[in-house]
Amino acid sequence: MWEIPDIATEHYRMMLEFYGEAVAVRHARKHLGWYLDRFAPDIAPQEKAAIMTAREPDDVAARFYGALMAAASDTQTREAA
Repeated sequence: MWEIPDIATEHYRMMLEFYGEAVAVRHARKHLGWYLDRFAPDIAPQEKAAIMTAREPDDVAARFYGALMAAASDTQTREAA
């Protein structure tokens, strides 16, 4: 589970490179949503909204990575219990 944040964030960065920032930020939103729905289903709605509506790619990447890392940590904690 720990590799998911790195893989997903790299996927986002690759979309930025491939499509260019103006198109990729919009195009990537559906992919980010899918990742969050699958790997961070308990994310606070306001945090998900902030990720999905942010326009600055570095802000999106940082928030997205943080949400996935928090979810991975929560999953690890639950599995250890």
